[in-house]
Amino acid sequence: MKQKRYYLLSFIIPIITMVLLYLSVGVIGGNKNILTVDLANQYVEFFGALKDILSGITSPFYTFSKTLGGNFFGIMTYYLLSPFNILLILFNKIDIPKFILIINILKIGTSGLTSYVFFNKKFNESKLSLIFSITYSLMAYNIAYSQNIMWLDGVIMLPLIFLGVDKLIDKKPLLFYISLTLSIIFNYYIGYMSCISSLLYYLY
Repeated sequence: MKQKRYYLLSFIIPIITMVLLYLSVGVIGGNKNILTVDLANQYVEFFGALKDILSGITSPFYTFSKTLGGNFFGIMTYYLLSPFNILLILFNKIDIPKFILIINILKIGTSGLTSYVFFNKKFNESKLSLIFSITYSLMAYNIAYSQNIMWLDGVIMLPLIFLGVDKLIDKKPLLFYISLTLSIIFNYYIGYMSCISSLLYYLY
């Protein structure tokens, strides 16, 4: 039971921290938002198109909303394959900025959880692992690159990939294969970086 509490804390503490942070700067309950740069200029429209796909209005393979019409699957494979995006079903298109904020916070919380799993398995020290996992989830990369929200899935998967490398060395490769494959599917740009990272970790 005590162990389960640490898993929960590794997820909840980063979420509470981010909520308090966004409250303090006016993103929550104020007139500010996290929609900056490409997140405001491109990704909101992509999520709008994904909402239409999930609602059965348009096809995931072709859309007429792309200039004169064209293939949408390429955009999906880079920007929209995060499993968190299925939550878009619960939101109206007008609420997409709120949806983006919520999954941003959830992804940061989830990265705390997966990193806790890795650190606890590696060091078998719950309190220390909790501190490391909170630090990992709230690192500058996660905050700065919240504008590229599709990249945060790689941060979530990396601890599981590293844990998979440990098991691979013990001749139990399944976790490594699954976690690395999912990382590549969720976002192949960060996925190939995870491949490089896993190689470096393996050599280490």
